[in-house]
Amino acid sequence: MKLKNIKINNFRNFKEVSLDLDNKNIIFGRNDFGKTNFLYALRFLFDPTVRKNGFQITDYHKRNIDEKIIIQVELDISEQCDDNEFIRARVKGATSFSEDTLIIQIEGEFDQEKQIGNPVLKWGGAIDEMSLITQKGIISSLDNIFEVIYVSPNISPTELFKKHRTLLYKETKTDNTDKINRAIEFLNTVISQDSRVQHVNSQLTEKYKEIRSESVQIKLQSEHEVSGIFNHLTPYIHDENPAVEEFLYPTAGDGRQKILAYALTNLIEELKIEEKADKRISIFLMEEIENSLHPTMQQIISRNLFYKNKDLYPYLFVTTHSEHMFTYADEVKLIRIYKDKEGFVQNNSVFFLVPEEYKGTRKIFNEKLAEALFFDRVLLVEGMSEKILFEYIIEKMIYEVGCIDFNVVEEIKVLSIEGIGFESYIRFLNELGITALIKTDNDIKKINNENKVTLLGIRRCQKMNAMINGVSNDKYGLAEPYQYCTGLNYESISDRNKVKHEVYKTYKSEIEKWADNGIYLSEIELEEDLYAALPEDHIHKLPFSNFITHLQDAKKKNMNEYVNNYLTTDIAKTIFYDDRFNCLKKLVGVDEYDY
Repeated sequence: MKLKNIKINNFRNFKEVSLDLDNKNIIFGRNDFGKTNFLYALRFLFDPTVRKNGFQITDYHKRNIDEKIIIQVELDISEQCDDNEFIRARVKGATSFSEDTLIIQIEGEFDQEKQIGNPVLKWGGAIDEMSLITQKGIISSLDNIFEVIYVSPNISPTELFKKHRTLLYKETKTDNTDKINRAIEFLNTVISQDSRVQHVNSQLTEKYKEIRSESVQIKLQSEHEVSGIFNHLTPYIHDENPAVEEFLYPTAGDGRQKILAYALTNLIEELKIEEKADKRISIFLMEEIENSLHPTMQQIISRNLFYKNKDLYPYLFVTTHSEHMFTYADEVKLIRIYKDKEGFVQNNSVFFLVPEEYKGTRKIFNEKLAEALFFDRVLLVEGMSEKILFEYIIEKMIYEVGCIDFNVVEEIKVLSIEGIGFESYIRFLNELGITALIKTDNDIKKINNENKVTLLGIRRCQKMNAMINGVSNDKYGLAEPYQYCTGLNYESISDRNKVKHEVYKTYKSEIEKWADNGIYLSEIELEEDLYAALPEDHIHKLPFSNFITHLQDAKKKNMNEYVNNYLTTDIAKTIFYDDRFNCLKKLVGVDEYDY
């Protein structure tokens, strides 16, 4: 079975949604954008305990009760596998399967008299072949095929124990029956002989005899008995250090409870597979499971879901607002929920496959990409020196110059990718509706024994531009090696920069077009751009004999030193408005402000 598509119409904050799905899905976005509502749409469709309550007026988008709520999921059941055979056998002749597809739909037409939307389930191989799903009480034929396992942000191991105790303990009998019976008998004796109990015995006997005089005594007898030996077990965590082994700690902390609950969930699913205890197809809906967990523990949960125990969760939806939940993601559908400039909820999805060059180091790539996923516009830069400079300038412009709305900090991100591999980031970000901007250096490389250089920076920009335009590099071709004047010495930094300057002038018209696509190429490198933008009197006051060389000698360290000790608000403003740093204005949307 493959989850193929979901459509949501007129439900809560979703007016009209159509998204591609996969069997593993991560739904992400900032707070209050609709992640929980997305899960609720799935719960209304697949969970009878939610569906039985019907649709309330608040479930209708902007309370528009004149239109039906429609939630629809399309499944691909073309492959020969156990789950697909199970679905076909359970559906039987109830509906046909056009092109090996099964569409499942719930409608909610509002009843004005009862003030509730009545849920109606349908399925079919195509929209024009839909038929009603039979139902007995709150359980429908659909519920005999699928089981929703909803994991809330407040998951409790105690509740899981109670719900699945039959599966966990298998047998209710114990080989310690005699010991338990003797213990219960002793417990009852101790309670019955308690002084308070004896005192009540005397009082009751006296009151009884006041009504009827006879030779009797009233005795309160404890009659505790065990009903379900394992029904009242409570999990505790204790230190393995023998010196403190006697000190047991209830799992009261939210973090400990969650880790234990997820461990228990894994065990339950393993036992289901082993025992075949529930033949239904499990669909896991996990809501913000990172809550109350330290970032490191969030990464461990990510590894559990998407790597180590991924086979236990074949059909999975996870909502999150944490970048750490993406750490081990691979072969998953990323679903972004966000709001556009007009405040309308929008959605984009992309199938995420870790790039081949990062297969062995997916954590590195995923951590970098995840930093950008919760923003609307992202400026990709080569290293930390650019990030340090740009973030410092933006902070000054927002909080001291005041020409940019401070709310923009929720929308923008400067991301250092620690290299020049921009293309994988651009592809994923753009497909998710996140604007990717790039600032990169005009790199060149000498060809051995020739007065020619390979135009690394130009070619890099050409590739990125082709990707953004959705065309292949073959259509426009990549820049050929550039021949420079024989009188120039490539080993000389100044002569090498002259070559870069020539290259920049040669491709200036292309470079200006790339900027329209958010690709910004330095004339030489960042440090030269910065030097050219600074006022001369500022440069003369700096305690460096060669400002550019100083920055390049230890880029991160020396850029940090410069911005903290010498970059004033006025100088930051000068840099920001310089054309060499148009990437910053584009990032913060400065065209919307007067300057």
